Amino acid sequence: MIGYLFAFLALAAALVKAYCSKKSSIFVRDIRENTFSNGIRMVFCIVIGVGIVLAEGASFAVDPGTLLIAVLAGVSSAVHITTWLAATKRGALMLLNIFYLSGVLVPLLLCYFLYDEPIRPIQWAGLVVLMAAVYCMCSYNKSLGGRLTGTSLVILIVCAVTAGLMDFTQKMFLYHDPAGSIGVFNFYTYVFSAVTLMGIYLFSKWRESGGKFTFTGEKRLLGEIMIYIVVMAVCMFANSWLKTKAAVYLTSAELYPLYQGASLILLAAMSAVFFKEKITLRSAVGIVLAFVSLIMMNLL
Repeated sequence: MIGYLFAFLALAAALVKAYCSKKSSIFVRDIRENTFSNGIRMVFCIVIGVGIVLAEGASFAVDPGTLLIAVLAGVSSAVHITTWLAATKRGALMLLNIFYLSGVLVPLLLCYFLYDEPIRPIQWAGLVVLMAAVYCMCSYNKSLGGRLTGTSLVILIVCAVTAGLMDFTQKMFLYHDPAGSIGVFNFYTYVFSAVTLMGIYLFSKWRESGGKFTFTGEKRLLGEIMIYIVVMAVCMFANSWLKTKAAVYLTSAELYPLYQGASLILLAAMSAVFFKEKITLRSAVGIVLAFVSLIMMNLL
């Protein structure tokens, strides 16, 4: 029961983060501003991480294995949040959420093959239903006049895969060091994520300016979205910490489909209420299929 409590608290943090991300996306014009704003968010996460580690009385010293897992987690996080924001600017939020849900395949299959975590036959069937939900939501996006272009499809796939890798690294860390500090692991994850994002930002800035750096646009952007950045940083760290805690008590097949399925349903409601995305017959079928998949994989 405690694992499910952590999972739903993580979900609450994720919903607030998703709302702020969608609202802030209208102010972000290109990949340079995208990586800059997310890099600043990661800096806030690092500060929060330092506070958590100090409060725990834990050591910042980690073994090479934990550090490598944190590198994978940080780079995956940087790529994911960049593609997530790009995807929100290209199409329906509900379509993005259903692709995000399909990323659950990554931790399930990797934990199944690498750590022998069980996946029951009914859960395999639930994955098939989940893929049917993805298909329905693709049709829904087309009905809104938003054809799924090759570029958009690649962005959605990368977003889903990196989201799955982020979940998988939580399990990797727990299997590698069951007694390790989750706060320390999250701290290093955000350090490597910030380094990756700022590296992309500086490279794109250098190419755009021809080597002459000015920061007028960045000052404007920070003034417009700083409140969103701070809230997203708090929610992002809370989400990662809580979901890693949930992974201590739940298998991948129990945790990630439950988390993503519930997220899809709640985010669909948020999209309709706050962002005026219509729930058509196609989208309703997709949501129902995702819910059925959730039931099959967690309650049957």
